[in-house]
Amino acid sequence: MSPHAGIVALLVLGPLVGPRALRAQDDRDRGRDRPSRAISLVAGPSSYKLSGSGTTFTAAVRFDLPVGRLFIVEPGIGYLGYRTTFQQSIKYLLPEIGLQFQPVRGPVRPYLGVGAGFSEYLTGPGNSPGTVHAAAGVRAWLTRSYGLRAEVRLRGLDPFSGQRMTDFTIGLSKR
Repeated sequence: MSPHAGIVALLVLGPLVGPRALRAQDDRDRGRDRPSRAISLVAGPSSYKLSGSGTTFTAAVRFDLPVGRLFIVEPGIGYLGYRTTFQQSIKYLLPEIGLQFQPVRGPVRPYLGVGAGFSEYLTGPGNSPGTVHAAAGVRAWLTRSYGLRAEVRLRGLDPFSGQRMTDFTIGLSKR
């Protein structure tokens, strides 16, 4: 088992069994125009420059955990698979955590964010380099419970190596 398995489990399960304080705050904020906890499933193309370059498919599950009126802590885990220049298949899990600034209230909420994580190889080489990312996107709540989300995420894989990905994702959100 990977040394990062505990971190992956924490990122995936933590928001599902989060502290009572977050649930209590969320209950107080229902019906108000504040961010609320949500889960998003997103997918789309990812342009990559790794050991080879091209475009592939990426998908992720992300959790919105509001911190006050303007900020959201966002743990999540993504998936990316691609082929190297030598046609070797590489698959990653990308657990990460970010902080987003979402200054607009209402049903359409643009945001900017930054974060860090690591890339856990499902196939390929054995080491797991760290990642950093910057994100820009919009959350559009169609109803009180459901919305759409679109995002561009620039990610540096092993940040100082020049390896990078640019994800363009869209997906569904549920509060």
